[in-house]
Amino acid sequence: MASRTPSRKPRGRPMRWFSIFIGIVFVMPVVLILVFRFVPVPGTPQMVLGLLSGEGAHYSWREFDEIAPSLPSAVIAAEDQRFCSHNGFDWASIDKAVKEHERGRRLRGASTPVSYTHLDVYKRQAFAPAPDGCGLQH
Repeated sequence: MASRTPSRKPRGRPMRWFSIFIGIVFVMPVVLILVFRFVPVPGTPQMVLGLLSGEGAHYSWREFDEIAPSLPSAVIAAEDQRFCSHNGFDWASIDKAVKEHERGRRLRGASTPVSYTHLDVYKRQAFAPAPDGCGLQH
């Protein structure tokens, strides 16, 4: 009977997984941002969910100069009136919400369009759609 040598795991496997992780987490977003700076975005995770659930997806790309000049500002102002005075996260509102909560008041939101985008891209789409009645469109 021939002696069996124990099988060894390749030493490069953890490094390969680490490289894949780094590529997905750090490199891929930068590449996509650069590509979609010049090419229309083909869809969103929300559109894919709509297609998979049978609701369909309605999408029509418009060039920036084809929309009303005041529309981008109006959309941003509807959500965050101080957007132009902070860098994406309204630290003053976040600080105020935390301090109110520490004083025993009900925890309230201090979200901005940037934090909603983070929620949509990284959390909500990965785990579950938004619950009904939370003020978000499905």
